[in-house]
Amino acid sequence: MSNPYTTPTHREWQTVERSRLFGMDEWLLDETWPIIEPLLIGPVLDIGSGPGIALEARLRSRGIPRIALDRNHDYLMGLPAPVQGDITDLPMAPSAIPLLHARAVLGWLSDEHRDLAAQEILRVASHGVFVADFDWSALSDAGTVGRLKDLIIDTLEGFGFDPSFGARLPGVFEGKGWKFSTARIEPTARPGTEGVVQEAMEALMAGLRLFGQDARANEVGSTLEIFMRESRNDPDGYQLPAICVVSGPRQA
Repeated sequence: MSNPYTTPTHREWQTVERSRLFGMDEWLLDETWPIIEPLLIGPVLDIGSGPGIALEARLRSRGIPRIALDRNHDYLMGLPAPVQGDITDLPMAPSAIPLLHARAVLGWLSDEHRDLAAQEILRVASHGVFVADFDWSALSDAGTVGRLKDLIIDTLEGFGFDPSFGARLPGVFEGKGWKFSTARIEPTARPGTEGVVQEAMEALMAGLRLFGQDARANEVGSTLEIFMRESRNDPDGYQLPAICVVSGPRQA
């Protein structure tokens, strides 16, 4: 997708992205771990890994190496044996890694590059794949949630991310020689959800301010304040995007 905002060239944007990724990392892993765990037989290539601290710790506790791959070198600093590379041209031989893992990566790509990414994932994986992306359109259209949803979607599109791509994710892998399972996870509120929402939105606002979108950041902030106040009286009101998954072992 094109980016209508002027992208900063300084490291503040990388700091904002790290904050956003940290904020949602543990929550996203908890929601998807029941799908990932049965696929684990050896090293995992974590594509577009970002910091990936939660996945790193979870795999290490099971004695499974994680190979972090990201285009952004700064996201890889401090990680063991990282690889700088691009999902559309993975620097690995065919069938080199047992499991390829990619979360919230394809939503940043054009349709052409998504197709290349899918081909590369299937080329390098020797055993299985796990690919997940968000569908923010799953949030309610009603009331304060609906207003916050519109602001989130508009902001993500401004950053160059397709906020509803997850709903179309399975189609990217159709007809490429593997059979896959698909899943759509509709997260429910639970202890800690409030913090995930707060951290993710604060990172979003910081990104907007970095792009010079102060008025939009203030609008997100004021809407978020109302949303959080309403949700404290109704814990089920905390909403997060649907997580759409394509996964499975290699099979004919």
